[in-house]
Amino acid sequence: MGCAVELSISKASVTWGVSRTTIHKKIKAGQLSKLANGTIDTSEMIRVFGEPHVKVNSTPTVQVVNEVHPDKLLEQRIKHLETSLSESKEREAWLQNQVGNLTDTIKLLDAPKAPKKRTWLTWVLAVLCLVLTGAVIALTIYLMQHYH
Repeated sequence: MGCAVELSISKASVTWGVSRTTIHKKIKAGQLSKLANGTIDTSEMIRVFGEPHVKVNSTPTVQVVNEVHPDKLLEQRIKHLETSLSESKEREAWLQNQVGNLTDTIKLLDAPKAPKKRTWLTWVLAVLCLVLTGAVIALTIYLMQHYH
């Protein structure tokens, strides 16, 4: 019964009429899951490629397995869909968190800038300008009074 649920890549290739290369590409692209033991779950093949084009075997033993198998297959499909849904919810929560973080970052970047603080050098220059301005005015007044 385990052989009817888990297939080698070669067996899946023959059963679904697709090349092993195509199966490997789907696995590498993350579109098809491979079990830890290197086999592929029949429900995964059906999800990705649809129903098989070639019957696995027409022996009575397989027929018995096929009579029991649809319930197991449906259970596995349900389990797979529940797992996929859970993973999708986790991914959505993570993405929403990322959107929140990016929104906060944008708000910080768009926030009004605090005016620059005046340093002691700025104050010294301001005082020097006032002193020089006063000196120029005093010199102008002196010159106007004495040379006029």
